[in-house]
Amino acid sequence: VYKRQVYTRSGVVIDAPWDWGMGLWLELHNTNGNVKKWDWPVMGIIALDRKHQVPLTKLDSKMRHTTRVANLKVGTDVYDPKLKYSDRRRPNLAKVARRFYQYFPDRYDFLTVWNMEDVPPGFYHQPVQNGVKGIGLGRYDASGAYGSRGRLKGINFLGRSGEYALLHETVHQWAAFLDKMGLSRGGHWWAVNIRGILYGIDFKKLGYRKYKITWTPGSGPHDDRLSWMEMYLAGLAMKREVPKVTRLGGVDPRYVRKGQIVRPTSVVTRSIDQIVARFGKREPDYGKSRKHFRMGTVLLTVGRFATSAEMTAHHLTMAKFGGSGGNDWDHPTTSYPSWKYATRGRSTMKTNLGAPK
Repeated sequence: VYKRQVYTRSGVVIDAPWDWGMGLWLELHNTNGNVKKWDWPVMGIIALDRKHQVPLTKLDSKMRHTTRVANLKVGTDVYDPKLKYSDRRRPNLAKVARRFYQYFPDRYDFLTVWNMEDVPPGFYHQPVQNGVKGIGLGRYDASGAYGSRGRLKGINFLGRSGEYALLHETVHQWAAFLDKMGLSRGGHWWAVNIRGILYGIDFKKLGYRKYKITWTPGSGPHDDRLSWMEMYLAGLAMKREVPKVTRLGGVDPRYVRKGQIVRPTSVVTRSIDQIVARFGKREPDYGKSRKHFRMGTVLLTVGRFATSAEMTAHHLTMAKFGGSGGNDWDHPTTSYPSWKYATRGRSTMKTNLGAPK
């Protein structure tokens, strides 16, 4: 889905057809007709649209922040953007978190770390601790290595334009780890009829071991809400709300498309009671699980502070995630929904940083 926007500021026109979620491209035309390509279209819009920009507070030579985003100026010991892409390494998130906690208290359940240069892989979730039983994970607590005294659960790393991955990576705190029943693989749903934030597929039966694929990630319709299985694993749904799921054996969900006819080698249906029998009850259950969380956000920049436009774009994205709205194609930085909307109103995610130390 493409949307066309024209912004005029002081004789400069931005004529931008692009996918708001992916930020494919943008051209800036000056008055003599020359064209300059922008790396990330949101930056160009925010730079010229001053009404959206937010105040910045500088704490010292390495940290400044808005009310939702802390900008940490780092060196090449964290990551080196001058290396060619294939040689770049993931930032040391434990080091980043410890530096962040030098400025802000240990009040966050999650941290989301952005940077302004591409680092492979672009997006991932770094688990820090798990105290939940019955979701396919063991219990552990490495929060001390990250500078937290037991509160921090996990860290999302989102590269420089991963607003569409924010919800997906956060859900990885609890899912999908049901590999031993063949329902997931590598943290994502496999060939199982779950229309999930963590992928999956959907299908309808046409005959004996003959199925038509009716949904794949990105094929629509998809309202960006957690599936009921994901809700259950996150502690946001009761057992009785989770429908049975069917797995198609011999089908690789990465290589099927909507409308395709598949002939699985096996078909197995599982109920939530069978899943509980295999992995145990979720503890804490829906009645006792936490529903309200807080997320701190760190923007990494190497050898410089982020520009006002860069800070504002990330600030607006995090404000949206911490709000209550759904998909919004008119939002200035992201079309993707808030955590509250994605969790069907049963959970909240505060994204304000609060006062520094």
